[in-house]
Amino acid sequence: MVPARMLVAFVLLSSILPAPAPLPDVPRVAPADDVYQLLTNPGLESYDAPYGQFQGIDCQVASGWQRFWVGEGQPCWMDTRVFAASDLGVGWVETIEGQTSQMILSTEPYDAGIWQQVGGLVPGTGYGFHAAMLTIFQTSAQDPVHGTMLKQVGIDPTGGTDPQSAEVVWSPPDGHDQGPWDVDSITAAYARASTVTVFVRVDSLYPSGGLPLLNLSFLDSAILAQTATVSAVAPALTAEASFVVRWDNAVPSPGGTIRWYDVQWLDEADGIWHDWLTGTKEMRATFTGTMGHAYRFRARAWQKYPNGAHLFSPYAPEGDARTCAGCSEVWGRVLGHDGLPLAGATVALSNTGYLVTSQPDGAYSLTFPSTAQPASLTASAVGWASPPPLFDLNLAPQESLAMTWTLSLPGDALANGDFEAGLESWSAGPGATVVGEPV
Repeated sequence: MVPARMLVAFVLLSSILPAPAPLPDVPRVAPADDVYQLLTNPGLESYDAPYGQFQGIDCQVASGWQRFWVGEGQPCWMDTRVFAASDLGVGWVETIEGQTSQMILSTEPYDAGIWQQVGGLVPGTGYGFHAAMLTIFQTSAQDPVHGTMLKQVGIDPTGGTDPQSAEVVWSPPDGHDQGPWDVDSITAAYARASTVTVFVRVDSLYPSGGLPLLNLSFLDSAILAQTATVSAVAPALTAEASFVVRWDNAVPSPGGTIRWYDVQWLDEADGIWHDWLTGTKEMRATFTGTMGHAYRFRARAWQKYPNGAHLFSPYAPEGDARTCAGCSEVWGRVLGHDGLPLAGATVALSNTGYLVTSQPDGAYSLTFPSTAQPASLTASAVGWASPPPLFDLNLAPQESLAMTWTLSLPGDALANGDFEAGLESWSAGPGATVVGEPV
């Protein structure tokens, strides 16, 4: 950013002449020499035809992008070159790369930005997004007024276009005013559809006070790219409070170079993720917990891309690995009455929160603190009759018990429902005769 400059206007504020922006066809991954870059017009260098005017100056949106605003405060989107050459500008084109940037301006509060959909992606794959942003509240000729304009980037892994959707994964808001450019706003998510949508957003909270003061946002240098893959690995059970966790299995994505890692841990007793290691180049470390507690771990990898941008991979929501210190395990399979595997059955320790669901092959593995063992273990499934519980479970730390459960159909809840023991537990009704050797 150049030295502070006064933004002067010699004209009065006039209304923006809006024209609705049509929904575009979802672009597929644009062909480019940069195989990692998935966006169309990521540098915001080319612009669509004007959709309206502000003070007689064209309002227009970068090609491949769509404008959005929340509420009634609709600002003007402008090619920064057009602004710089107008009576509102001072001749300087604010940009972090290339020849121009996307500008948003108003004298009134606004919550607005741009979005782009990208198709042809792979569900379940991690993608990261970043855009550079600069905001100026009122004028750069005064000291910065932090907290007046909040910058964020977001990604909707379902491909939706509503910035207020709960599906959007937003970066933490950045409220610093004036320079330097914000290049640290990053977000990432696992795609849940073949299309994702990315957002660049500024929430300008206060009016500027009228011309010649303006609240200005500059957006530039966006990148959407596949991220590296990495996962934390830890022992399922340990007899010691200290144990080794590693994340030495990272695989870079096309065009990326892995730089460092972040690792988090969670104690299932409180369910809160905590930063453990940030920006580390190490690929293993010793974690010290508390005996009788179960912990989860997850890792993410940072990559540098050829354009100089950095993106991180998304964290696994439930974690990559689970370790129970001083715990016991019950494992085995859940079967139906026909001996076939039963998926979706619940094996649980009564009166605790420890439970697990059987997999498609019927397999399950349940670990729990040895100091919190309840009196019984149960297996159940919707639409099935449960077998008797396993009472008086008493396992030492790190002791493992194999247990196979067989669930029966609801009719099998009757005593001797299959008549395997003749007519035991059954009685003849009125007028009926018991036949010892039926035909």
